[in-house]
Parts: sequence; C-alpha cells; structure tokens
Amino acid sequence: MAVVEPAAAVAQGSRRWRTAAVLSLLLLACGAVVAAPAQASAVYNNTTQSYGMQFDCGLFCGQDFKVASNDTWGWPGEAGTYRINDQPNGVGCEADDGQVGVPDHGYSVLRSTGPGAKDIVWDDYRADNSVTARGVNIVVSGLACTPLGARSRAHVRCTLPPRRAALVRRWFLTADRNHDGVIDRAEARRAIVADFRRIDVDRDGAVTLKDIGIDFRRIGRPPVVKPSLAYYFPFHKARGGSIRLVEFERAMVVRAGRMDRNRDGRYSWREVRAFYTQRFGRCRPVD
Repeated sequence: MAVVEPAAAVAQGSRRWRTAAVLSLLLLACGAVVAAPAQASAVYNNTTQSYGMQFDCGLFCGQDFKVASNDTWGWPGEAGTYRINDQPNGVGCEADDGQVGVPDHGYSVLRSTGPGAKDIVWDDYRADNSVTARGVNIVVSGLACTPLGARSRAHVRCTLPPRRAALVRRWFLTADRNHDGVIDRAEARRAIVADFRRIDVDRDGAVTLKDIGIDFRRIGRPPVVKPSLAYYFPFHKARGGSIRLVEFERAMVVRAGRMDRNRDGRYSWREVRAFYTQRFGRCRPVD
C-alpha cells in the first residue's frame, strides 16, 4: 500500500499539543466539564513486517493489537498514542516520547528507513492530510519490555519521557474528579463510561462496525473497515456483532488493574506514574 504524500509543509505539532494540554488543565482548574468530540485515529503500517502495538487514549482506555504489513488499525471516537510493543518477534518496545497524540481524526504512518525491523519512523497527519510531524524516530529496545521489578533487580533506572509524563498527568487529572490525588472505583467507572460513549458514535448503546465506519470516514485517509469487530477490540473474541458497556467496562478494568499495585481498588498518582514508567520508561543501566 503506497503512501500518498500530502503537499502541506511540516507543522509544529508539539506546539499545538502543548496548547491543548494547557487549555485542558485550565478547564479542570475552573471545574468546567466539556464533552470531548469524536476523535477517531488510525495507524497505517507501511512496512514489510507485522508489528505488535499498544494504543492508549486514557488511563482506562486502550487496546493491545497487531497490525500486518501494509494494513491498518484504528479506534473509533478517540484520539490517542501508538507504541511499538513487539517482544515476541524480537523487535522490542518503544520507550521514548515518539508518537504522542494523534490530532483529531488524524492518523499515523509507520514506514521503513532501512532493511531492519527496527529501522522505522512515524509520520503523523491531520484529518486534512497535512503533516504534523515527519520522520519521528522510534527508540525500540528489549529492555523497555522488561517488567519494572526485574529492571530494579538488574540495576536499571527508568524515567518517563517528558511529553508522555505530561499526557499521563493530564489523563489522571481528568479522571480524578474530586482532585484528592486518588482515582476511586466510582471515578474510574465514570471515566470508562465516558470513553464508551465516545466510541459509541451513533449513541445507540452498543459499539458496532457501523460506529467504526462512521468515524473512520472523518479521517484524512479513511481505513477500510474490517468485517470483524474483534479485529479492533480483541477482548471481544468475536462474540456477536456488538459490544455493550458491561463488556467494555470489564475489559478496561482488567487492563487498568495492573496500575493498582497495592490492590486497594484505587489508583494513586504514584501508582499510575510507576505503571506508565514501566510501560513507556526510558531506561539505562546504573552502577
């Protein structure tokens, strides 16, 4: 699948992202509640290799998936971040700022710069096919796939890259509705319900291929919708043609449960930061 290169000049995507983050924090400080618009995002694998990836659109919103060579994957109703997560194939995990924040209804293209599986970069586009970033380097290593506890025993120090840290902090502040520094079960459920409502594009109480088709048509390069709902939501396991809130909530709670290190049913900022440092941390050996 050849990539059609947009004619627009490269824009300063990071400046746009910082402005959006500041506005979000100001809204939170003022107690304002603003419904987020649908922000479908997609990834195009324009390489000759399949890659395992992670998509994150919030603390309680995301999916692990695999995208084949010259194929696409997307998530309706949400913008988010993609990350290479391919330990089984020996590629490793992406452990840098890398591709942070697809613009509203934008998309990212993974392309090769050389013959190796790690010779890859991201190109990011807006919905109008103009470029927000081009040739974003991908730092991939096996160390980034190692569990945090094992890293500590191996005398490895990990830090969360600054743009990724700011994004996770914004997600946390959005979910922590009473601003007490902890996300309780009720707040977590509200965040999950809000995410479900965004991916339920036609607002009929269920997520179907129709929702995916509606939102994908708003993307600059609309992906072809696959005939299986489980392709986009692997937790669905092809059980019928729709996903209801109870199934989505169960899957997201299981996914987020790894953040709750002390198993008290709540998520402190310390736990959340440690969890994302494990997933996205930039690590180096220490003496």
